Amino acid sequence: MFRAIALVPLLLVSACATYVSDHEQRLVSSLPNQRDVSIADQQTFPGQVLCGRYTALTGNGFSQHTRNFVVTPERVLENPKEDETWVYCTRNSAAALYERTGIGAPDGDWEALRKVSSDMSAIDDAILAFYNHTYALPQNLEQLLTGPTPLDEATLVDPWGRSYEYRGGLTGRTVPRFELYTLGADGEAGGQGPAADVTRSTLPLLQHVLKLEAP
Repeated sequence: MFRAIALVPLLLVSACATYVSDHEQRLVSSLPNQRDVSIADQQTFPGQVLCGRYTALTGNGFSQHTRNFVVTPERVLENPKEDETWVYCTRNSAAALYERTGIGAPDGDWEALRKVSSDMSAIDDAILAFYNHTYALPQNLEQLLTGPTPLDEATLVDPWGRSYEYRGGLTGRTVPRFELYTLGADGEAGGQGPAADVTRSTLPLLQHVLKLEAP
């Protein structure tokens, strides 16, 4: 179920029309079978997010399935996880992120999480560049200081003075698999607010909230 759905004024609907059509096209283009796709229950949310449901043929073309979807300017999620639906498809993404993951800034100070977002994005990009250049994941983050896209040492340290956690060696056959995360202010698993863990999987949700909470 989508949360905090409200009627959208006519002028806002007109302003959203262009990106809604673009998001729908991106959704259809991402599907393995693009014939006979129908979209229903579309709703727009802050940050140019489109949520709804679609019905499409399966890859073999012999049956149909109906699923929720989320499309943002950065992502197309044909089958979003529950946390993704909660955070993207709501009028208050910051509250939803805090409720679902513990990540947030109850005091309104997002500075530490902005550094986490910036650092982890840069590290993630550098790991993928290293993989594309060497066909192997780095053994540790220190290798990224002199890699194909070298990072500054400060980027490898979270706002609380600890190195970001990295676990490689999870490489799939075609896509590199690895873990990247910070344990937050307390250095322990779990927690809320400054103490909450931020992982590679929750990073896009944090980035969405930070975009909406821009100073």
